[in-house]
Amino acid sequence: MNWKKTAAGILALCICMTPVAMHGKAFPGVSLSASAAETTSLTYTDDSVGTITYHIDNAGIQIERLVFTGTTLQIPAEIDGTPVNSIGSFALSKCTALESLTLPDSITSISFQAFSNLENLTAVTLPDSIRSIGNSAFSGCTALTEVRLPKNLRAVEDYLFARCTSLKNVTLPEQPDYLGALAFSNTALESIDIPASVTSIGANCFKNCTALQTVTFRNGLETIGDSAFFACSGLTELSFPSTLKTVGSEAFNSCSSLSSIFFPKSLSSIGMYAFHKTAWFNAQSEIAGNLIIVNNILIGSGELSGEVTLPEGLVTVAPGALRNQRLVTGLHIPEGVTTIGAYAFQDTSISAIQLPATLEEIGDYAFYGTELEDIQIPDRVTAIGDMAFDSTPLIQKQNSESMVYAGNWLISCDSSVTSVTIRPDTVGISSNAFAYNKNLTEVQIPEGVRVIGMMAFSGCEKLQTVTLPESLESIGTEAFRNCYALEKIYIPDNVTTLGAEAFQRCQKLTEAHLPNGITKVPSNLFTGCQKLESIAIPANVTEIGDAAFSACYALTSATLPDGLERIGSSAFSSCRALTAMELPASVKEIAVRAFEDCWVLQKITICNPNCDIYGSIETISNGIKSKEYSGHFDGIIYGYRDSSAQSHAEAFGITFVALDGVDFDINGDGECNFADYVLLQKYLIRQENLSKGQLPSADISQDTAINGMDLALLRYKLLNTANDTEKG
Repeated sequence: MNWKKTAAGILALCICMTPVAMHGKAFPGVSLSASAAETTSLTYTDDSVGTITYHIDNAGIQIERLVFTGTTLQIPAEIDGTPVNSIGSFALSKCTALESLTLPDSITSISFQAFSNLENLTAVTLPDSIRSIGNSAFSGCTALTEVRLPKNLRAVEDYLFARCTSLKNVTLPEQPDYLGALAFSNTALESIDIPASVTSIGANCFKNCTALQTVTFRNGLETIGDSAFFACSGLTELSFPSTLKTVGSEAFNSCSSLSSIFFPKSLSSIGMYAFHKTAWFNAQSEIAGNLIIVNNILIGSGELSGEVTLPEGLVTVAPGALRNQRLVTGLHIPEGVTTIGAYAFQDTSISAIQLPATLEEIGDYAFYGTELEDIQIPDRVTAIGDMAFDSTPLIQKQNSESMVYAGNWLISCDSSVTSVTIRPDTVGISSNAFAYNKNLTEVQIPEGVRVIGMMAFSGCEKLQTVTLPESLESIGTEAFRNCYALEKIYIPDNVTTLGAEAFQRCQKLTEAHLPNGITKVPSNLFTGCQKLESIAIPANVTEIGDAAFSACYALTSATLPDGLERIGSSAFSSCRALTAMELPASVKEIAVRAFEDCWVLQKITICNPNCDIYGSIETISNGIKSKEYSGHFDGIIYGYRDSSAQSHAEAFGITFVALDGVDFDINGDGECNFADYVLLQKYLIRQENLSKGQLPSADISQDTAINGMDLALLRYKLLNTANDTEKG
C-alpha cells in the first residue's frame, strides 16, 4: 500500500471539504442522457407493405409516409430489428386504394389525420397497445362501417371519425376522459353507449347522426356540449344521468322525434335553444302563456303578451328564454333568480324592470333592443355581458359621452380615447367595454371596482400599463387578450376568479404576479406570452389548466406548490427556455403534451410514484429543432423505483434515474460523490436550496432533520469510499 499517496488523497479531500464560495454548478455530475436520436429519414421497401419513409427516435420508429397501391395492408411490427411504434401525420394519405388495414401490437400512438380521407377503407384493426390517436385520424373514411377503439385509449379526439358516413358501430375505449368535438359527426351510428369515465361530450360530437336511435348515458357525465346531438332526428327518448350539470346551446335542437326526456335534479345549466324543434318542446310551447321550466330554469314559453310575472322558486332564466316575445311590455322577476342568460329578453318591449337583489350575472344581449330607459344593477352582480343593454333608450341617451354606464357599471368607451378617467363609484367594467381600442396606452382602475368583464380590454394593442385595484375580485375570460404592448401585470390577491385566456398573446409581458385567491390557473392564461421569464404558482392552486403557459418561449422557471394535483394538456408546451421541472408529490395527473417541445428541457422530476402520466411520447418531449416531428426526449426523468415515472420512461426509451436508487445521492445524478457533499454543505450554510425530491436523500441520519450530522455521515461515507478505492 502506498500510504503517502493515500494520505495525500485523504488530505486533499478534507481540504476540499471546507466551506467555499462557488459560482454556477461546479459539479454537474455524470451525464446519463441517452444518445441523440437519429434524425435522418430512412426508407424501407417491401412488396407487402410498399415503400415506408421513417425516422428513428428513442422510442422506436415513426412512419412518416407509406406508399402502397394494394387493398390489404398489415403494417410491420419492426424494421431491421427496431420496433415500429407510431404513425405520423398524413402518413397513409397516398394509400387511396386501401380497403383493409391492420396495425401491429408495437404501435402506441397515431398522429392527426394519419388515415384521413381513405374513401375505400372498410375495415381497420387497432391493437390495445395504442394509447393515443390524434384528431381527424380517420375523418372522411366514408366506407368505414365498424371500429373497435383500443381499450386503453384515454381520449376520443376532435373530428376523429367526422364524415365517416357509413360508420354504424363503434366500440369505445374502457375509460376515456372525454369525447371530442365533431368526433362522430355525420356518421351512420345507430346506437352509442357512453362509458362512465366520460365527463364531457364535446361540441357537435354526434351532430347530424340522423340514424342514431339510442344513447345510453352513465353516471359520471357532467357536460353535454353545444350542438352535441343536433339534428339526431332518430332519437325518441332520453334519460340523463344523475351527475349531469350542463346541457349546451342547441345540444338537442332539431331532434324532431324526441318526445320523452328525463331531467335529473343535478342539471343546473341549459343553453339557448337546447331542446328547440323537438317533439317535447313543441308540445310545451303550443300552450299560449305557458312558461317552460326545467329544474327552476326558464328555457322557453308559448306566446306571451302584456305584463309577465315569473314564478317564485325560479333560479335561472336560460339564454334566449323569452327572446323575440315582442308583445311582452312588462316583466316581474322574483327574488332568488341569480342568472339572466344571453339574449334572454332580447327584442321584447319591456320599458322598466327591477332586477332582484339575488342577481349575479347578466348575459350578452340580455336586454338588447328593449325599451329600457333606466336600470339599477344589484350589488351581487359580477358579470354583465357584451351589448347587454345596447339599442335601448338607456344607452342611446348617452351616445354623446365617451363612456357609457348602466347604473354603476361601465358599459362601453369610445374607441378613439387614449386615456380614461373612470367614475369613482364604478363597481364593474362590463364585457368588451374597451375592446379593440387601438389608441389606449394606460389605464388606472380605481378602488371600488370589483369586476373586469370578459374581453374588457381585449385587442388594446398599445396598452402598456394597467394598474389594478385591491378591491378587484374577478377578471373575465380574454380580458387582456392580445394586449401586445403590456409589459407587467400585478393581480391583487383578492382576485378569486380569473378567466381563461385572460392574458393570452401579451407578447411583451415579462412579469406577472398571480393572486393567492385562485385555486386553478385557467386554460390558455399566458399562452403566447413570449417574453414571460418566470412564474410562481400560488399555494392554493390544485390545477394548471390546458395550455396555460404554452409558447412562453422565454420561461426559464416555474415554481409549483405543494398541493398541486393536475397539470393540464399542453400546459407548458413549447416553453423553449425551460431546462428543468420538479413536480411535487401531490401531482396526480400529467395530461397529454404537458411538456411537449420544450427544446432545452433536460430534467423532470416526478415525486409522486403513482402519478397518472398520459401514455404518449409527446407528453414529455424536447423535440428536435431541425425536424418537423416532436416525439423525442433526450433528457432524464427522475422518480422513484417501480413508479409510473419509471414505467413511462421505459415505455418511450427515455433515460430514468431513481431518486431512491443510490444511497446518499442528493443531487440525483445517479452517484454518491463529492458533488453531493458540496450541495449539502451549501444548503446548510444557506447558499443553495434543496428541491423536494432531494430532501429525502439529504436526511442521511433519517431523523427527519437535515443538519451537521448528515454532513458528517456523508463525509465519512466518501472518505471510506476513497480508502476502499485506494486499497483496490
